[in-house]
Amino acid sequence: MQTGMRCGRIRAPGVPRGHSGIGPTRHKTQFMDGALRMNPTRYKTLSSAAVVSAFLLTTGFGFGKKAEAPPAYDPAASAASQAASFVAPGKAAKFMADVRKIAITSCNVMFAFKSNGSAGTQGGLFSEAGGVTRAEAKVKVEYNLQGMDDASMQSLTDEICTNAENQARAAGFELVPAADLAANEDFQGMHRNARPIPFEYKAAGRGTSTRYVVYAPAGQGVFDPRFIGTSAGLGAAMKAAKGESPDLYEGRVMDTLGADAMHLNILVDFTEMQSDGQKAALGGLASKDSASVDAEARLSIAGDMNIRLKAFQNCWERFGKHECMTDLAKVPSFSTAHPVVSAAPFYTDLVNETTTGDKVANVATKGLAVMAALSGVKGGMSTNVTRYGVHVDPVQYGAEVKTYVTGFVDMILSSAKSAQ
Repeated sequence: MQTGMRCGRIRAPGVPRGHSGIGPTRHKTQFMDGALRMNPTRYKTLSSAAVVSAFLLTTGFGFGKKAEAPPAYDPAASAASQAASFVAPGKAAKFMADVRKIAITSCNVMFAFKSNGSAGTQGGLFSEAGGVTRAEAKVKVEYNLQGMDDASMQSLTDEICTNAENQARAAGFELVPAADLAANEDFQGMHRNARPIPFEYKAAGRGTSTRYVVYAPAGQGVFDPRFIGTSAGLGAAMKAAKGESPDLYEGRVMDTLGADAMHLNILVDFTEMQSDGQKAALGGLASKDSASVDAEARLSIAGDMNIRLKAFQNCWERFGKHECMTDLAKVPSFSTAHPVVSAAPFYTDLVNETTTGDKVANVATKGLAVMAALSGVKGGMSTNVTRYGVHVDPVQYGAEVKTYVTGFVDMILSSAKSAQ
């Protein structure tokens, strides 16, 4: 089981004790644990280790074969020279030729604030043959972002979305001015009927999950069905039946302004995690005797952009209201091929915040699992929990986020412009 982990702050090289400093961005930790397999006369630990490697200089992570390292992003290089490495155009990108004037009707920024990873062991079909009793193991890792409040994230979102308008104009697109868009009654109705901000959104992966808090510019809401949740989605469906859904309002915005509607979504992550899962191999035939989670604190940016085209819009009158909808099969989209990863410092401290209760439970569950297995009782499980706090300074964090979001948005716009 995991042993020897020392609690405390992880400081940048050369920073004395008691001084926060700006920490490295490449702290990487691997947590491993293993199953116990016992019979009445002997017991054997199949795989049991804990490896903590701060300031690991290698890129990528994985189990067995390492994951392919993402391309390095250079903030000093042009967007056009790097776009192909970081942006993937969708099949409908060919319809960019029909883009005329653009209104940015939706700009969402999602900040990760909690990342979890877990992995476990599991016996295979014949793992307890011959009187053997297994005690399984589970590893849980949690990273929490500390130092950013609601006001800081809202201010950062406002800047990102304002900059996006200027970036789109600089890329060669004609834009409806933000002031004209804000004065449009249907634009106001669209966001009045959207989901209010901020709210939480959970994205799950294989053995991992990340919680984001979702923002839009002040005075706006979120109506992308991927982020608003089931209950809010049902509410949107009810509004659509009344002709008051954000999509119908947006259709009228496009019609009255003669503009295409751009949606921009940005994800800001502060960790990278990978778990080797909890299921036995080969469909349950082979035992999984070790559990491992790789975790690394680093800033990365991802997202997507799509443009709903006025050229493929149909309008009609219903219940005394003018309604318009766009052909969604002809919506050019551009999304992340590889995340844009910051090579610069973004946090001040990385603190092991595993609680006393966690540590007591770690020891207790291991002891109980061993005793149960020695007694021949099946189903024993030890759990090992580790928590880290990634502490950031709002000014430093905000500056790094803006630098790399600006680069990502420039590349998306460059890719879209080249498709036009």
